[in-house]
Amino acid sequence: MAVDDIGTLKTELPEVFGHGVLPPDWEDEWILVPVNQPDAFPEIESKVLSDFEDALIDERQLSCDLVPLQAPLALPDISIIDTADELFAHGQASFPGAPNHDWKKGGCLPPDACAFYLPFHYFYPEYWGIYLVPERVEELARLFVELSHGKLTLCEALRVSRLFLYGHEFYHHRFESFATRLEVTHRQPLYKTGFETAYRQAMQEKSCPEEVLACAHGFRIAKHKAPKDKKAAVVAALKTYLDGLGAPYENATKYFTDKPFATCENGWQETCHRNALESREKGSGLWSCFSQGTRGIGDIRSRVVYLVHRGSRFAQRIPHDMRALRYREVAKKLRDLAGCEIVRDGKGSHAVWRGPNGKTFPVPRHPGDLCGGTLSKIIKQAGLEMPLSEFVRA
Repeated sequence: MAVDDIGTLKTELPEVFGHGVLPPDWEDEWILVPVNQPDAFPEIESKVLSDFEDALIDERQLSCDLVPLQAPLALPDISIIDTADELFAHGQASFPGAPNHDWKKGGCLPPDACAFYLPFHYFYPEYWGIYLVPERVEELARLFVELSHGKLTLCEALRVSRLFLYGHEFYHHRFESFATRLEVTHRQPLYKTGFETAYRQAMQEKSCPEEVLACAHGFRIAKHKAPKDKKAAVVAALKTYLDGLGAPYENATKYFTDKPFATCENGWQETCHRNALESREKGSGLWSCFSQGTRGIGDIRSRVVYLVHRGSRFAQRIPHDMRALRYREVAKKLRDLAGCEIVRDGKGSHAVWRGPNGKTFPVPRHPGDLCGGTLSKIIKQAGLEMPLSEFVRA
């Protein structure tokens, strides 16, 4: 199953989808910056994806020297962060990967307060995916510098922070994918019913296997991607951080290795399956026969963005070719600037447009693809003769 197959799923089984609630004017306040390779740990000199991450650091520290632990921290703008927390509230429900509103300010910063996952069951086709809050990514990175006793530079710690948070939220996508495979075979809603009920109950009991597994998954990705000479520092910093997290994230350090991870995952699969289908209880080891069940649908890496408030100190540092436009923004520009018209919704997450010359072209309906080279190609196909920066500003 691939990302474009979600469109087929919605056509054939519309009842499995819900409607995610978004504030009507949120697009005017936020800039989306796609992360081209969210699972990479580039060299500090690499500009593949590090330009914006380097902008998270105070300009005096861009040399990537070791950050003195006594240096004053550039504390995030709490009002902006609180706005991000509230931005994607989904009614009264708390779906897996939703922003964590309950942690105590001043306590240990949990991963779901730094990033969140919007499931395609509620936010397809435009807005589903992984969102990173840059102020919190930076704050977590500074904590990793301290926990590594200065063995990680701030630039390196930013990579670790992003890798860990990406891995954490990616796991919520993986489990949503597991529910989806069962929905295809059983032809009924499971994710927004039994799976969410099991998740909310586990969260209320302050012992949620999905959050524990998500933390362990984030650790495993960060450890795997870290450079060999930094691996020990990354492992030490993440272990100390995870040991300090309370419920529902605690005990993640028990599931770093394959066998304990698989045992915990199989148990959570059995719980959600039994809760969703009221099935007869079986030994959780049965799920080892369905080893690819929690594999993510398609390539989630194309749906990872930094969520930057236009009032943030980072907003002005974002190059135009790194800014992602929403589909609605691009659609309006195509109509107003080029006189294009939409022909039809295409396969999956694409729409088909027609330019003034009569030729048709596809336009992605999600912000992860609406930037840089993709936007430049759309501008050309629409018959516009203007640079990307002018199109973005228009």
